[in-house]
Amino acid sequence: MLKFYDDFPKKGIKFLDIFSATENPEAFRKLIDALKLMIEVKVGKPGVDFTHLAGLESKGFVLGPILAYLWNISFIPIRKKGKLPGECIKQEYTLEYGTDTIEIQKSAFKAGDKVVMIDDLLATGGTLWAGESLVSQCEGVTVVANALVFEIDVLKGRDRLKVPTLTLIHLK
Repeated sequence: MLKFYDDFPKKGIKFLDIFSATENPEAFRKLIDALKLMIEVKVGKPGVDFTHLAGLESKGFVLGPILAYLWNISFIPIRKKGKLPGECIKQEYTLEYGTDTIEIQKSAFKAGDKVVMIDDLLATGGTLWAGESLVSQCEGVTVVANALVFEIDVLKGRDRLKVPTLTLIHLK
């Protein structure tokens, strides 16, 4: 079901492609159902224990809006630099093959909002760390958990993170 690509996006990286799961409707449905259940069991009730999903570019954009729709809560995109209109908050970070900057619209949240960050993969933790840091810059907003499909345990990315991190599948 899942496909790996050697040397993508640069030599030495073995890339796990979550889009291979979206090609199979039954597999994708099971993936979404599993993420939904994991978050409900470990984080709590949508709209109460968490009020928003924040999805990291780009796979968080595939998973997050579906779950937000099912729970009737807001989905907030976290994008690469220069992709969002309006006033944005920025966070630079390092990842396994370079550096980058992500942004969120300054008006995306209000005080009291509780956020679950969502993405497909936790490797070194750079992108998710940047997402946590970015959302925490929004006054009165709390990141309550991170939710992921895959985690490459040997890279110890979760060691960089500040909030509980939930993962469906651990890769050695």
